Amino acid sequence: MPASPSLNLNNCKGWTSGFANMLAKENKSWWNAKSLAIQFLVWLIIINGMVAFIVFIVPSLTQNVGLQVASPSDSSMDAAQIANLGVTMFFGISGIAMLLGVIIIGHDSIVKERESGTAAWLLSKPLSRRSFILSKLVANNLSMFVIIVLVQGLIAYVLCSIALHGLMNITAFLAGLVLLGLDLTFFMVLSISLGAFTLSKGITLGVPIMVALAGTIILPFQPNLGYFMPWNLAGTAASLVTGGPLDASAVYSVVATVVWIILFTLAAIIRFDSLEL
Repeated sequence: MPASPSLNLNNCKGWTSGFANMLAKENKSWWNAKSLAIQFLVWLIIINGMVAFIVFIVPSLTQNVGLQVASPSDSSMDAAQIANLGVTMFFGISGIAMLLGVIIIGHDSIVKERESGTAAWLLSKPLSRRSFILSKLVANNLSMFVIIVLVQGLIAYVLCSIALHGLMNITAFLAGLVLLGLDLTFFMVLSISLGAFTLSKGITLGVPIMVALAGTIILPFQPNLGYFMPWNLAGTAASLVTGGPLDASAVYSVVATVVWIILFTLAAIIRFDSLEL
């Protein structure tokens, strides 16, 4: 909505002013039938389509090949290996596809409302600037975790449990989903927060992608830098679920990621407070 000269900025008392209403507004973009259907189907096909292929199709192909060799047992995988392969595939693909997805979702969250004048119009109401920023961060990240990570994660859990012919460790799997969610939250918060500093969608989209790609370039040469960024979280999640080796210092990545999220949030709030809309 274009800005109007007749609308004056309302300097609300209290930073929580208008938070509940703004949060409800942000949630509407996620929690409606059309959006839910699209999110469910897109991630089901991209993520769990590949998991299903790995745990159901690949073993059949491997077994068929094994029938033609001298020692079939050497070419086959047991149920645990198949299930673990599915888990590794889920977290591996999610750490890439979901990451790009949340960046795309978040990059214009603030920018489009600043460009259209909607931000100025909303702030002329009983809405504080901090509530404006925080409602976007809270709504987008909680909805992302529930609708994308948790739903698709539970589907992957069912698929891998079927392949295992028994239930996987649900506690470990949920812990892995939390780590994945933390990884995605870092990039969601970064992409949204950049909108308080620039109107360039190229920057709000490109910078988070560059940060993600930097991990693939830097880690092979400086693995210790992974302790200060979320680059290892998806891999750590997979190892946690499959019972693979866990580096005790991986906790540094968790702490560092939480610190970065807090810093991005504070930076966005401080910057947005000083903007002339």
